[in-house]
Amino acid sequence: MSDRHELAAATVEDVVTEDVLGVYMLYEEAEGAPRYVGRTDQLQTALLDRVDDYGYFWADYMPNVTRAYEKQVELYHFNGEAEELDNEAHPERPHKNVKCRLCDGA
Repeated sequence: MSDRHELAAATVEDVVTEDVLGVYMLYEEAEGAPRYVGRTDQLQTALLDRVDDYGYFWADYMPNVTRAYEKQVELYHFNGEAEELDNEAHPERPHKNVKCRLCDGA
C-alpha cells in the first residue's frame, strides 16, 4: 500500500482490506505534505474515522507493535514533527522497553 489514495470510505475499504496493526499518514491535498502521522491496531477503522478530516491517505500494515512504532516515529521526524504536522506531540511508546532511536522523546 505504498501509494497515496483519496480518503473516502469506499477507497479505504478497497485499499485497506484488513483491520489490523498499521501506520498511516493523512494529507489535505493530493500532492501536499503530510499533515498527520498515526499508528493504530485497527487500520481500516482509524482511516474511516478520519474521512471528514483530511483528503488523502497513505497506509501500511505492520508485523508487530515495535516495528509500527519505529515506522511511525521515522515518519514523524522526517515530516517535520509537531511544528509541521497536526500531531500535538511525539508518538507514544507502545511499551517502556521501546524508545525512539531518533531523539530523546517518548
